[in-house]
Amino acid sequence: MKNLKFIFLFLVALSFNSCQDLLNEDPEYTLNNKTVFETEKSANIALLGCYGYLTNYDTYGQTIPELSVNASGFAWSQTNGGGSDLFNSMNTVPTDSQLSTMWGGLYKAIGQCNFFIDAISKSTLSDKYKKNASGQAKFVRGLCYYNLATYFGGVPLRIQPTTAEDLNIPKSSQMDVFKQVEKDWLDAANDLLPKQDPSAKVGMGTKYAAYAYLTKLYFMMASQENTSSSPYWAKAKAAGDEVILNGGYSLEPKFANLFKNYVASSPESIFQLNFTTTSTLVGNRTSWVFSPANSTTGISFARVRSSKSFYDFFKGTYLDDPRLKETFITTWKQIKTNNANVFSYPYTSKTVAGVIVVAD
Repeated sequence: MKNLKFIFLFLVALSFNSCQDLLNEDPEYTLNNKTVFETEKSANIALLGCYGYLTNYDTYGQTIPELSVNASGFAWSQTNGGGSDLFNSMNTVPTDSQLSTMWGGLYKAIGQCNFFIDAISKSTLSDKYKKNASGQAKFVRGLCYYNLATYFGGVPLRIQPTTAEDLNIPKSSQMDVFKQVEKDWLDAANDLLPKQDPSAKVGMGTKYAAYAYLTKLYFMMASQENTSSSPYWAKAKAAGDEVILNGGYSLEPKFANLFKNYVASSPESIFQLNFTTTSTLVGNRTSWVFSPANSTTGISFARVRSSKSFYDFFKGTYLDDPRLKETFITTWKQIKTNNANVFSYPYTSKTVAGVIVVAD
């Protein structure tokens, strides 16, 4: 029996030592590993993590586009009384799962950015690299806080890595959050490269993308003050002029090109997130949310659709505008039902002697 006890204790000790060895591993990349920032290659992996959180389903992969369109007044939703219906009718509740999902997703990205900004400042990498990399993380953090402030108003403002001592902090006012966004984007506008620079990367923030977002921010801040004397109107114009005069952007010659797949270098694109079709970790469900039911080989439910009033407003305001048929899907084939032709408002259809007759 004593021998059995000895063997048991030996195995426990061996197991404990093995666990200690596992805990003491030093992987190439982990949020708590300072060696990440010893090379630009590994630091870039951490920086991509900041952008990666923006491509999850709980941010721009689904929730932000869905909720933004739902609340715009230009769409309607049909989810059998679900959260999308309530949000669309401005009757959402604080416990709505999509709101909490988006809240969590944005704060995950903010947490990654806070860690990155703090760690890169303490690294031994070149000042040139640190300036641009920190500007990228501030660009993303500003975008996250801009979304939080426009959706929720005042929110907890974290600009340092979170510790056990500051897990619970009070909300800052919406205007204070906007001022932090302004600071982040001004730093980004100062530190980032213009898109024309050979070192600028597609899918990441650039100098004039930061100015473009500052234009949106100043317009929002001026609107919040609700007075013609607000200094933010002039700031909005100044930031917008920077984009127009120096950004190197132009309108797409053919409007329909904006909706082509895998657009990476449209002259009209100021900042865009590029999604992959092969990842199992992140993705884009806009087709799932907005495309007509059964209109694609994948999943499409049409849970958010353009309202009739928006269609009529567009058509009545811009007579014979070729953008109309590119903006609204009014006819499609149902792939899962033998490619049957389907028509939507403003069209109606019926079958006469085996032939589909369509009327506007």
